[in-house]
Amino acid sequence: MAVNLPQLRALVAVVDAGGFGAAAPGLGLSQSAVSHAVASLERALGAPLLVRAAPVRTTALGERVLPQARVALAATDAICDTAARHDQAVGGTVRLASTPTVCQGLLPALLRYWFEHLPGVRAAPPGSSARARGSRSCDRSG
Repeated sequence: MAVNLPQLRALVAVVDAGGFGAAAPGLGLSQSAVSHAVASLERALGAPLLVRAAPVRTTALGERVLPQARVALAATDAICDTAARHDQAVGGTVRLASTPTVCQGLLPALLRYWFEHLPGVRAAPPGSSARARGSRSCDRSG
């Protein structure tokens, strides 16, 4: 049994739109292609899912499959959203060391921006590694 996402998308769209022709534009397909996708799903499942009348109605099996199709499509969308956010996520730790002028003048505004717009970016307080290289840290003790 080969069930795929385009078939499930077509089924949900036809039911939601009330017909094959009404569902086609939203899917970017012809009415014929939508009909073929649903028919292919029905063949894979071994039974009709829709009563082809105006308006289209689900069969008993269609009533049971439709909620599961919606869940499968929502899960697929969630996976795609997760992947998209992962690629766009900016994160990590920035270790800071600078001159006193930058620490007092520019750095506070930069840190506010990071905290507001880049929640995945952490600014590490100046540490001994910066001092060891001869850089001055932003604390006033060093």
